[in-house]
Amino acid sequence: CRCRYLALVPILLDAPVPRAIFCDGSMDAVVATAFVEMARGDLVAARRQFAQQPGENRGAGEPRELPCGALLEAAEQVRKEILHIHEDAQEGDHYVPKLGWDAVEAFDRLDALGRIADKVHEELRAAWEISAEDAARFAQGAGPSELACCVADPNGVDCPLVFVSAGFEELTGYHQFWALGRNCRFMQPKSRTTNMQINRPEFKRIRDFCRLKSKGHMLSLLLNERADRRHFWNALYMQHVYPGGAEAGPSQGGYIFAVLTSVGLQKDALDMLVLQELGGPGSGEGALRAFREALQQREEDFTPSKRSLLELISEVSTAWVKEVGKSITSFWERGHFVPRVGMNAALTFSGMWPIMVDTYSSYLENLLGIQAEGLTALRANKDISLVCAVSDPLGMDCPLAFLSRGFQELTGYNAGFCLGRNCRFLQPSTPGMNEAMNGEELARMREFCLLRGARASQ
Repeated sequence: CRCRYLALVPILLDAPVPRAIFCDGSMDAVVATAFVEMARGDLVAARRQFAQQPGENRGAGEPRELPCGALLEAAEQVRKEILHIHEDAQEGDHYVPKLGWDAVEAFDRLDALGRIADKVHEELRAAWEISAEDAARFAQGAGPSELACCVADPNGVDCPLVFVSAGFEELTGYHQFWALGRNCRFMQPKSRTTNMQINRPEFKRIRDFCRLKSKGHMLSLLLNERADRRHFWNALYMQHVYPGGAEAGPSQGGYIFAVLTSVGLQKDALDMLVLQELGGPGSGEGALRAFREALQQREEDFTPSKRSLLELISEVSTAWVKEVGKSITSFWERGHFVPRVGMNAALTFSGMWPIMVDTYSSYLENLLGIQAEGLTALRANKDISLVCAVSDPLGMDCPLAFLSRGFQELTGYNAGFCLGRNCRFLQPSTPGMNEAMNGEELARMREFCLLRGARASQ
């Protein structure tokens, strides 16, 4: 009888082994699988090459020459590929290797961006209020410059980004050449501890949405970080789109179109809650949950082609502030509850002050005696003699939309604090004194503001 033996020749790959291989997280498991498949693919190719080698120089019964050279060459190729991918794959505590470049090239080759633009054209104009020029640029496959948006391929390895807009680059600080081909988790807080404490409740929802690969959309609130480590609160919108048409089915070329919206209006409040949450279990967790639940409740009824997402976020954040804001220190000033719920009004009024000065120039000249030179200084907000402010009676809590330099000099409050808040922080901090000295006037002023607001809305 003839004995047969199996020779095992181990080959050491002197390359860093991604720690993702030793992790239990589902996203890490995908990365690990990609590395293993890459290595196996190269080695299998070498084995096939050896099997196809001609054997005319080998006599009957002579053993075939071991393919050590070919295997070593394949192993070296694997080592180089792992090193190349591993070079810049670490971003904070996140391992985000560029494993999806094939998906990026396929996306470009199929001209998928232009077709996705056709699918979301109405949503872009209605939900995110982008300009007609930007919408046209997106339809031509150039991507909008104002909107922070991206496209990911859930069918690719590690769900890589295949497109990012100029607005995405500006908001996140990550250039497309670095971001494309990677999973978007590099935007999460670089500290794993912070990320898990703040964002963990949303991970499963997002992962389930991406894996479902079906029609629909979702809204989520995440704490994200820019490339320079500055953080921002992101109201993330994601939608499944199929460039080949709805009839193509989710498994045939489906992508995820996402829009990042920085929740700047309530950043102070959300930051305060983060500090509470990082300090241990407390009101921060409940308040964040309330914000996220409010977004989820609006998720099903929200139709991007019919309503502005910016308005929706403003409504949700304003209602949230009124519900949980009284526990937030920064919303109080000298005993008065003055949450910043009217920044939209300040942003809308921005740049309109010179127009207002010109509109009421005759009034300013006749009643206050301000001459042409003074009006010029007033338009540029360089005159400190006039103490004035502009409020928006149609805004939530009648917020301040503009302050003159004279107002800031007299009160000691700067625009950074005042804009978006009601002006009652100027009233006495003692409730009894305020009521005794200002009670009747407060009622008259309130009636006046409400009356003007009612007339303006008619």
